[in-house]
Amino acid sequence: MVVRSVAAATYAWYLVAISAMGREGPLLPSVAPPQHVQFGNLTVFRSGTFEEGNFFGFYLVLSVAVAEMVARRRAALFLSATVFTTLSTISIASLAIFWSVVIWQRARTKRLPRRVALLLAGALLLSIIAAATLASPYGRTVIIGKMLSDEPGSRLDRLDMAVAGIRMFIDNPVFGVGLAQYGFQYPAYRLTDIFDQFRSGRVIPNNVYIELLAEQGVVGFALFSIFLLKIWRRSHGPLRAGLVAMGLNFLAFPSFSVLFIWAFLALVVGHARQISTSIETRMSAVTGSQPESVVTTT
Repeated sequence: MVVRSVAAATYAWYLVAISAMGREGPLLPSVAPPQHVQFGNLTVFRSGTFEEGNFFGFYLVLSVAVAEMVARRRAALFLSATVFTTLSTISIASLAIFWSVVIWQRARTKRLPRRVALLLAGALLLSIIAAATLASPYGRTVIIGKMLSDEPGSRLDRLDMAVAGIRMFIDNPVFGVGLAQYGFQYPAYRLTDIFDQFRSGRVIPNNVYIELLAEQGVVGFALFSIFLLKIWRRSHGPLRAGLVAMGLNFLAFPSFSVLFIWAFLALVVGHARQISTSIETRMSAVTGSQPESVVTTT
């Protein structure tokens, strides 16, 4: 997975380079034209091998967690840098949360003086990176520009879709309006129809938590929460930090059904099982008993 993620990240940097130079280069076959952002006369591709930058950014953040888990530090740093090419604010925030959790995890294993020193060094490093990013033309345009834009249309559009989802949940609190029914029910719950002319495709709440509450109600939301909690309890190290980043990304992500999310969750479970089996094997070597995970037949 790490090798493929690095390959996708390399392609993303290639797209950024050719678009920044105003040139057209060969694209991967069978891949949709990359999403782009206009900066004056400059067009920058931001989605890599995905159709949207937010999807690519989320995928990269989870890939950073996997790379850190297998001790591929250079790959993790390269993938982290590539997150900034997606121009996705939520992905950048999730990346910051991920590295903050990783630093905290490592600090907890140290004695108090080294723990304090590591936390202070990590906080200082993250603060310097954040300040440098916000002070750069990139930060002013991508992050600050989005928050202080004089064109609130996109934010109001998302707010309208979020409020519609909450209203669906209020009217159908137990089981929701049904799986994949948000788009069909949206016209009856929207606050205004002025944004409809600017939309294309299926209407979504762009928030996984609101989607769950609107479509599956308290029952579906509770079951999904219990499922994630069980995985959380079995997670370790960078993969647990990846779950934290995932929880933040869900606040501005269209759906939980994307394949790479479930692949990451499966990897967390598989890693936990591998650790459990390894512990059982070591214990059996000491006690001379057979590991419980080994099934024998007679």
